[in-house]
Amino acid sequence: MSRLPKVLLAAVFALAAASPTATRAASLTGGDPCALIELMPGPHDPLLKTSPFGRTLRRLGRAGSNPARLRAIHRRLLTELGGLLGRATRIFAYDQHPKHGDTPWNDRDRKRARTFLRRYVLARHPALVIGHFGFEPVPGLRAALMWTACRGGNSEAAIRYGRRATTAAEAPSRAFAALLLLARGRRAEALELAPSLGGDSFIVAWVHAELARDPSVMAHFHAIALRRVSTPAEHRAALVQAERMASRAKGAAKGPRQNKSVAPSTPRHPAGRAGPRARSVP
Repeated sequence: MSRLPKVLLAAVFALAAASPTATRAASLTGGDPCALIELMPGPHDPLLKTSPFGRTLRRLGRAGSNPARLRAIHRRLLTELGGLLGRATRIFAYDQHPKHGDTPWNDRDRKRARTFLRRYVLARHPALVIGHFGFEPVPGLRAALMWTACRGGNSEAAIRYGRRATTAAEAPSRAFAALLLLARGRRAEALELAPSLGGDSFIVAWVHAELARDPSVMAHFHAIALRRVSTPAEHRAALVQAERMASRAKGAAKGPRQNKSVAPSTPRHPAGRAGPRARSVP
């Protein structure tokens, strides 16, 4: 056996030991499900130079697959994001604060708001975007939060971050949340995310195929996913999905199992005598 398959098997066994969810997710995807997270910032992504997350994100490359280090990075990212969102709340919810009541904004308040927007939202490389419910982390930052949560063994947190993504560009994050929900046996919750899954993404098409009940619909989305494969992890997930499709098709072709038992004989009374014949009704 070559070194690569041994490494992959080791990763699968490590995931299996981590949690039941990781075991089922590994079975669904044929390997490490965390590797299917899209929109992760690359080594030259401008987000790595963005305040206040850049320094913490640069630590990802040195953390490797060490769960303890990844959990520490995750906590740090949460602290930085929480601080930034808290600052936004203090600035933009000023008139809702009990201390200020309905006091109108003055020039100083408007200047603080403009400065915040220019620095963190309207900058060339922003840290936040405006979603349906307020400020949200940019896709790369959310993906990093999901990845560190997933690799750190906190799949529920990864689901939560994916569900909270409201922009169209973050359909892959919602799709990954759906994948983990399927692994947890929460299919109904995964189906709730289906209408929001669009765009050109491997995991979006792959999840649509998993959610489909109709074999033709599943085959349609599987074919789309195949055309979008770009990483070894995606290739493995597509192969495992194809195997499940073939298994289902084989089971459907056999049809329901026939009952080959012998037809029952004439019922007998406990004493051993044959029961009375039923009279024909005229």
